Amino acid sequence: MECLLPEGFAFGQVKKDRLPEVLALENASFSTPWKEESFLFALEHPELFSFPCILREGRIVAYALVFCLFEEGELQNIAVSPSCRRKGLGRALLRYCIGLAFEKGVQRLLLEVRAGNSAAKSLYETEGFVSYAFRKNYYRNPTEDAILMEKGQDTPPEATEKRAAKPLEKEPIC
Repeated sequence: MECLLPEGFAFGQVKKDRLPEVLALENASFSTPWKEESFLFALEHPELFSFPCILREGRIVAYALVFCLFEEGELQNIAVSPSCRRKGLGRALLRYCIGLAFEKGVQRLLLEVRAGNSAAKSLYETEGFVSYAFRKNYYRNPTEDAILMEKGQDTPPEATEKRAAKPLEKEPIC
């Protein structure tokens, strides 16, 4: 799985002194943004969190936060600057995060996405994530369900394609 970036972009790692850039991007991307303390906690625990970013001309234009513990990981956050969307950065960063998680021994990578975020859902599905449950009224501003998705390290692509086409089979997690 390649993580190619367009010319002029490069991968990096978020450090504490770059947190203001992440917070600005977080606020521009989400209706209920994370607080600074949450990101600081991740930066203080690099044994649990990976915090990759994409840089353009020395500025952070995308970032992700991945939590890994034993065999399970979670993509907790991913955001791309509005001015840099539709350039393949989200896909490249997602692939980079998948690679990081699996290199750390994760067997199953989880994420949640707003039910109405069709662009993100489509991206995750094309990268092998499948829906397995949902959380009713999980998100706020506006209130919306969360779809829970997973990608297993050992899931063959043909199984992913078949499962992605099926509706959710489990009861809601409330």
